[in-house]
Amino acid sequence: MKQLGKVGVVLLAWACGSSVWAAVSGLGTFTLDGGTSVPISQGGSVSGRYVAADGGGTGRFTLTMNASNGYTLPATVTGGSNGLMIFNDQNNNSNDKFSYTLSLTPDNPTLINTVKITQTPTGYSQVDGNSELARQTLSYTNDAATGSTAVATVAANPAVPLFYNAMGDMFMGQVGERRTGLLGLNFFTQRLYSQSFISNVSQSEPQLRVDSNTSFYFYRLPDFAPLTGTASTSGNKYSTNNTVTFMPNSDTTWFVKNEIPLNYDSAYGGVPSNPTTINELAALTNLTKPIALTEGSTIASGSSYLSYGVENVSSKYIINVKNPKSVTLNYQGIMIGSSNSKQSTKAVGETANEFITFGIESTAPKYYIAGKVFNDTNKNAQLDANESGIAGARIALTDCNGKNLAVGNNSANPTTSAADGGYSFILDSLPTNKNVCLVETNPPDYPSDTTKNTIALTLASDKYEYKNHHFGDTTKENGLLVLEKYHQIVDCNTPSLRALDGGFVQSVLTAKGQTQCIAYRIKASNTGTLPLDRVVITDKLPNDRGRISTLRATPMAKLCIGGVLDDHCSNTRVQANVDNTGITTISTQPFMLAPRGQTNSTAYLYFNTLYQIR
Repeated sequence: MKQLGKVGVVLLAWACGSSVWAAVSGLGTFTLDGGTSVPISQGGSVSGRYVAADGGGTGRFTLTMNASNGYTLPATVTGGSNGLMIFNDQNNNSNDKFSYTLSLTPDNPTLINTVKITQTPTGYSQVDGNSELARQTLSYTNDAATGSTAVATVAANPAVPLFYNAMGDMFMGQVGERRTGLLGLNFFTQRLYSQSFISNVSQSEPQLRVDSNTSFYFYRLPDFAPLTGTASTSGNKYSTNNTVTFMPNSDTTWFVKNEIPLNYDSAYGGVPSNPTTINELAALTNLTKPIALTEGSTIASGSSYLSYGVENVSSKYIINVKNPKSVTLNYQGIMIGSSNSKQSTKAVGETANEFITFGIESTAPKYYIAGKVFNDTNKNAQLDANESGIAGARIALTDCNGKNLAVGNNSANPTTSAADGGYSFILDSLPTNKNVCLVETNPPDYPSDTTKNTIALTLASDKYEYKNHHFGDTTKENGLLVLEKYHQIVDCNTPSLRALDGGFVQSVLTAKGQTQCIAYRIKASNTGTLPLDRVVITDKLPNDRGRISTLRATPMAKLCIGGVLDDHCSNTRVQANVDNTGITTISTQPFMLAPRGQTNSTAYLYFNTLYQIR
């Protein structure tokens, strides 16, 4: 609708914390790359640097115009010491709407920012004029880097003087009452009291309202006049006084019968279908006002709310959006009427000049430590693109001496890896000892480590982010130690194992008689990137009703680390134990295997047996 002045909607003040200022100030300094004021068009963006009003936060910002209708393009973006202001100039088209997104790239990504949405900034000369009835749709994305969750709340929605002439008296006015005359006689049965509306310019109410998603028509009651049949002066227009005096012939009393025709004498807000009586006029208007938004209530991302028409200097509502990565506000005028004609043309959402202002505050720096526990399927100790996270691993942040460190309210210590394997810690301040350790405890289904279970870090006062500290695990079936068993039938008088090394196979052997000698080779391989400590190979020889196998003294059993039968093989690191049932178990003493690809990443256990079929 046409207004008496410019329309202001101040939008999106980035901040940290939940402080509320009455007349919006303290929005921080925005310096545009292209100068003090730069143009922006639909689909375009402008960028620059910001300095937060509080908390010391700095960084870069990008403002994008997603859409614009009913305004002259390009719009103007102005930087300054109290926010980033956007001026949208009307072009007299209806269906006015616009959409902007503000994104930040903080120098310190651990800050928890809070977007503030309000209507009026201080410090600019264009704060005259008023807003229209509008539907505002708020969307925001979560900034996962801080470890917090994005949420929007109504921080302030105080009662402020409403501006009637802009958005329509019929919608915002009060409903009158049916009254009786002297001695209880109903003198005014045919009068207008039961359908009257009082435009109260001094009335104050909360500006933000629940979106009723209904149609609201634009009228100015003072411009309606009865054509004939008035009980008082002919042609008397409806009063805009605060009260109605129930005395005959008062110029503040509406003595108009319901069926008497109306005349609309105004250059603004034409009615949509030429109602001929006050009853028809009332039927076109939703007389139930939308409910005010409650301070402290939440606004889900993607939902909408209404804002009443208020002079820019009077508006004081604030919406906080905590911890967003980006915030998008769609603003749409929704009043139905005519902007500049007495005719019944149906213009929707005609507004005038709209303003948006962004600002930013920040909190004190936080120290952020994060990583991922992952299923290292190829056991290369690196998080690859196709490798999934592991949930349920326990991660502790310690002083490297077994004591867990105190962390901020937004994290726990120890913590448990999430469904995607991610974990994080947030420290409000540095510990006295800046040397800390991350310690992982494997979940039961992933017992093998492909990376070390402890990661040591040294924190610094001027560095706030410590990411990508990953722990690699794998399943038992995909274990790091791989054992392979080979055998061959040999001459029982074979003097050495060296002569047999080329004939070992894994295929099934066919017995050549009741008694024969079978030599074995068991290969142990480290397939991971970490050393394997205290590896022990054991093998139990068969001894049952159909067969028996015993260890031959010659050639002597040997353990060869490195996989070669040479002088480095040891017969002293292999032992045989026979239990009371006669079963022989071959076992090695503990040894270490180097990471895969190195010389000592494999080992062979050789031994010879006498195999008899009973």
